[in-house]
Amino acid sequence: MNLTTYTLRYYDREGLLSNVGRDKSGNRIFSKDDMEILSLICCLKNTGMPIKEIKQFIDWQEEFHLSQNPCEPSPFMPLTLFKIDAHL
Repeated sequence: MNLTTYTLRYYDREGLLSNVGRDKSGNRIFSKDDMEILSLICCLKNTGMPIKEIKQFIDWQEEFHLSQNPCEPSPFMPLTLFKIDAHL
């Protein structure tokens, strides 16, 4: 994954990256989970999905995993897969 500083800041401003850690100098420190989210963002972006829809998908996933058993599939997956198919 080769993302520019500008892209990372943009994703942060758009709310796609929540709770990214920072060091004493203010530099972002990305955890394994942050890297997985970035990978997901890149995959969805490559399908042509708009940033607003990517944000909505990430928000739904976070809400679902906070309120449900994380082993259960998300109820939003079929809708998202349909939208991805439409972009392809």
